[in-house]
Amino acid sequence: MPYNNNNTISSAAMVMTLLLLVSSSTIKFTKSFATFPTHITRQSRTISATRMMSSTNNNNNLSISSRTLQTLDPCVILMKQIISQHADKWKDDPQGIFSLAQGVVHWKPPPSTYEALAAAIQENITPQNDDSIQFGMDGATSGGDGSIIHTYCPDEGYPPLLEALKTKLQTENGLHNPHVMVTSGANQAFVNCVLTLLDENDEQGNISKCVVFEPYYFNHVMAVQSVRGGQGCGGTAATLDAKNVEGLLVGPTNHGIPDLNWLRTQLEQNKYKEGGNAIRMITLVNPGNPTGVSLPYSFLKQITELTKEYGVWLVMDNTYEHFDVDSMNTLPSDYDEQQQPDYPCFDEEHVINIFSFSKGYAMAGFRVGYIALSSKNGSNGRGTKAYEEMLKVQDTIAICTSRISQMAALGALQSGREWVYDQVKSLDVGRTAILDAISSLDQIIGGNGAMYVMGKLPDGTDDKEFASSLIEHYGVAVIPGSFCGLPGWIRVCYSNLPPDQCKIAAARLKKGIDELTMSSKKQLLSDDKLINLAKDFIQYKNDAGMGDSSLDSVFDLCSSSVDLYGLKGEEVRPGFISFFEKHEGLYHELIDEPSVVCSNVVQYPFTKQWRIDGEDKVWKSIDTSKPRDKVERLYFDNKGKLEKVTVVEKDAPLQSIISR
Repeated sequence: MPYNNNNTISSAAMVMTLLLLVSSSTIKFTKSFATFPTHITRQSRTISATRMMSSTNNNNNLSISSRTLQTLDPCVILMKQIISQHADKWKDDPQGIFSLAQGVVHWKPPPSTYEALAAAIQENITPQNDDSIQFGMDGATSGGDGSIIHTYCPDEGYPPLLEALKTKLQTENGLHNPHVMVTSGANQAFVNCVLTLLDENDEQGNISKCVVFEPYYFNHVMAVQSVRGGQGCGGTAATLDAKNVEGLLVGPTNHGIPDLNWLRTQLEQNKYKEGGNAIRMITLVNPGNPTGVSLPYSFLKQITELTKEYGVWLVMDNTYEHFDVDSMNTLPSDYDEQQQPDYPCFDEEHVINIFSFSKGYAMAGFRVGYIALSSKNGSNGRGTKAYEEMLKVQDTIAICTSRISQMAALGALQSGREWVYDQVKSLDVGRTAILDAISSLDQIIGGNGAMYVMGKLPDGTDDKEFASSLIEHYGVAVIPGSFCGLPGWIRVCYSNLPPDQCKIAAARLKKGIDELTMSSKKQLLSDDKLINLAKDFIQYKNDAGMGDSSLDSVFDLCSSSVDLYGLKGEEVRPGFISFFEKHEGLYHELIDEPSVVCSNVVQYPFTKQWRIDGEDKVWKSIDTSKPRDKVERLYFDNKGKLEKVTVVEKDAPLQSIISR
């Protein structure tokens, strides 16, 4: 907006500068972060607290909630403390310690965010008349609106932002006229759900249960531990095992994809004859934190239908909706393209969707998230009833999210989804560098969603000690998998740093992994072995193409979890046999010798020929008449078993696979 008073401009600028300094400080690591000694373990602190509570000395009889004592320590804070402990060692390094731990993005919010803030502050410096208050606590509307940034909003949120969010949810997520509640980040949104949906004891006298899937987002587990209540809510305080948490069921995943067979079994075992279920709430993060896996639309539809069948709430955390790298959550091709949402969600009464401005719009310090609940069936709908009850929780915890933060979020929203997508594209370089850095690890999950990848350390490695050593000796921080229910793994975030810095951090990470896992690296395949295995694979295929329809030699070379040109599991054998039957006399020939790309990965250019209906066909992977040169890329595990085969551009980044 135009400004006519130079003094007013200066005042607004000064206020804006203060706001920017405050907001930016919330997402940067600081070397002066207060710490406690690492030798003080969780167990010893819990024992000390227990002794304090059980003391017979009346002066010391100040109790602390057992729920809090048995809640996991915040791992991001712990990692900051370790960074602080080793900061002096890296003080002379111009880069300092790189963090690949906390899930933040390297870009700033869109300019429209600050324009909205400036306009709001300007209206408070030069306010309109006192009768111009709009959108107060009671929702009154008349005149200006920025001049009341010091007042409460309605509990559910700032009305202009609510209207904009409803439009966004309709066009971008396919949710029709939902109930919307703005919260102080997605974490508060989830706590709202826990407090609204879970009981210590349900109508049958049983503890109501929540399901998460392993590896899980640690704050979801902490929310259930700390606020659901109930005896033994935190299990064994000295451990990180959420499976000990009363009222929490931890489900398995396969390659980061939740096991629906396990879930159906649990839902069946926990249902009541009279109706209802001891399981109240299923929690899913997609794209995944910490997995970095983006789930396909077909899977999301299945879990939505399954939870509907059993009458159980499905809480979908869509914090990373802008980070569906491979567009896995896309409606079927026969859906009307003009009505295709960018990131489709399910408009069902039992589905509660959570969103955030912290990631895509880079507004982590502003603390703005929101919940969308279905308005189907009007006042009798389950979504409406849950929303009405959740308003009690909202009013108790926050009353409302900061009004000025909501104004900033409204400004950010004006920049649109494409602005966010442009920023997300900048992560390609870092993602490729990080995947290469962890490529020597035995197993890798993720890389196609959110901003994370996970890697499995050699058997017997303490992931917490490993992460501490990475900080101390290599100047790079990651999250130990133990905090996500996956001990022996690490979670790496590739969005924290701009591309050039992320490449430097990745180089440190790669060096740290290689040196700290040196004994395991001795088991990696030699270049000669990889090249011979690649030639064997071609020979086996040629034998099959000349009449050996069983393909046993090919299948003997493969691991049990092989991904063969996109064929997986039970698809592999019939799919591969069918392919050879359709391509008579299929024969492959190397154009050049196989080359080793990195540990246990080899690729080669090739040509192939075959016949279809008596007509000879020839295809070359490297052809100057084509826009891209292709190679066949093979991934092997340490035992020489084939884990993945794909045809890619010769300079394509390494793909994440499950077992290496």
